[in-house]
Amino acid sequence: MLLVTGCLGGLTSLARAGGEIFWYPFARAWGSPSEAELAKCRQAYRQLKGEAATEPLLALPVLVVKQSAPPRWRADLARPCARGVATALHRRVTCLAEAPDVAPAELGHNQLRYAWARAREYAAFVARQPAEPGHRVFAEVWVNRGNVAALHVFVISPAGQIAYCRWWNSHQFGPRLSFGDGDWIPFLVDQIHRDFARSAEELFPPYGVG
Repeated sequence: MLLVTGCLGGLTSLARAGGEIFWYPFARAWGSPSEAELAKCRQAYRQLKGEAATEPLLALPVLVVKQSAPPRWRADLARPCARGVATALHRRVTCLAEAPDVAPAELGHNQLRYAWARAREYAAFVARQPAEPGHRVFAEVWVNRGNVAALHVFVISPAGQIAYCRWWNSHQFGPRLSFGDGDWIPFLVDQIHRDFARSAEELFPPYGVG
């Protein structure tokens, strides 16, 4: 009986892996990273979670993009956007005043592709800076008619490796999440807390399928 159960478990694992590989080209076409890149992200995420609570967390000004208005970097939103990461990891946050040298980009119609492209741009920015301790937290808030349309949060290692890359839109928080009232901040903190309770394989699923 144990042998049968073990064989069935092995077959299930093989079927799951086969399914992931089958869907891998579709995930890649839609904008998911390569498995090689995802593997690096999983390792960086584990390292981030495994660091001592004394390790600093550096929050940069938040990019706010409103309809029919120039994009702005908001230093006053850095701490609220980093709060979820900080409390999940029991870290202190240091807010940096200078905006990152990363040009705003068009969101387009594929948020998955956009988020990973932006994560790579923020990672490249960190990699260009003089090496110093502390993961960097970047965030973006897209606003349409006073309500939040999209949220993005990225955590980049001091070496410039993506350790966290997440995005949300009205499918997760509904069409009436007010930007001005700050209703989106508790949502963001809660979602990040949920994420940091997940494993690396859940957050960065193998072959981008999950």
